[in-house]
Amino acid sequence: MVNACALGFSTENDGETNTTVLNRILCENDDVIVSFPGIYRLTGPVILNTGNHLKFGTGTTVVRERAADGDNGNLFINKGAFTAEYDEDISLEGLHLVTNGVERKDARDGGTRTITGLRGHVAFFYVKGLYVSDMLVTDLGACDYAIQISDFEDVTVENVQAEGMKDGIHFGPGKRFILKNCRFRTYDDDIALNCSDYSVSNPNIGSIEDGIIENIVDLPGQYTESMFLRILVGTPLTWHPGMTVYHSDAVINDGRMYRVVMNTDNVSYTSVTPPTHEDGFVTLDGIRWLRTNKGYSAEQLSVPAGCKNIVVKNAFLEQKRNIAVMIYTDYSEYLKSYHSGSPVPEVEGISFENVQVLKPVKHFMYIGTPVNDLQLSHCSLGDSDIEWEQNPRMAKYQAPEIGLYDTQAVIRQKNG
Repeated sequence: MVNACALGFSTENDGETNTTVLNRILCENDDVIVSFPGIYRLTGPVILNTGNHLKFGTGTTVVRERAADGDNGNLFINKGAFTAEYDEDISLEGLHLVTNGVERKDARDGGTRTITGLRGHVAFFYVKGLYVSDMLVTDLGACDYAIQISDFEDVTVENVQAEGMKDGIHFGPGKRFILKNCRFRTYDDDIALNCSDYSVSNPNIGSIEDGIIENIVDLPGQYTESMFLRILVGTPLTWHPGMTVYHSDAVINDGRMYRVVMNTDNVSYTSVTPPTHEDGFVTLDGIRWLRTNKGYSAEQLSVPAGCKNIVVKNAFLEQKRNIAVMIYTDYSEYLKSYHSGSPVPEVEGISFENVQVLKPVKHFMYIGTPVNDLQLSHCSLGDSDIEWEQNPRMAKYQAPEIGLYDTQAVIRQKNG
């Protein structure tokens, strides 16, 4: 393991210099440590390559600086994020981050160092065998998440504390993850499992499967309407001439997926000309289309973005909320993740073990889409209930299958 501090990475450098130096070191070496205590400035993006293991030692702090040209990217990101090619065997440990009010400039706003929908200060996209640990950030701003991981396999994230305005950890599509021993105090979601999401909040859409979330503390703070855990699912549309689309709609045409990136105003658009481009943005019929889900087969694209086999255990909720856990399809000005007549995304095999609601929460859970095999065991929900609602855009379906074991809960149908 090489010491970056012996190779030019320094507390004396400005952020641009340190970013250049650290990128060079990571290109030339697999295992890198920043061992000398102190404050290190970075503009980013710092690119992590297959086989890179970067560790920040005790007493080190990274402070974000704005890029001189204002074109801020994600602070840490893997190389394959830009090529839709999977990186493997990457780790990032010991990051104590001060965001310093710096957030990335989105590609739709002219940013050249970012990917639309990839909003993490620490961002991994197309990655296998990822390990992130011992991260601390307490000043998240209004737009960027602490950690975002999308299109992944075999991920472990542990010992993270994230506080501020935006999400603590935000997962997009992928399979096999462990999230453990974390503490969150965020105004937006602590944990998001967003199979579908706004076109500017997920780089791709697809299913999330086989996850363990354990030993989590939802720290007390400012009352928020956001969630401890959000599970958002949806289904893409198939393009046809004359179809109506809205902001964030996902549309499949000729074996590719495209997202509508317009404004959050519920304005509808008529699509006459099909999107066919291979990359980036193209405007057709007044609709701005973004190519997403690169590398997906036509069969993969056609599968609804659902969520399966998630275990949440040993979670302690100390934050006052209206809803702690939300499982649903969205139909708002930000996103219409499901349209009538589409295949219904599957949500099944979701379990909660030893979840303790310690501060007032009105609804422990809101369910707005069909759910099968939902279980709660050894949970204490206080005075909160479980509320479910028939999705008006779907054919009528049965009430969610909820198993209660050593758990008292009132289950109510909203508007039933």
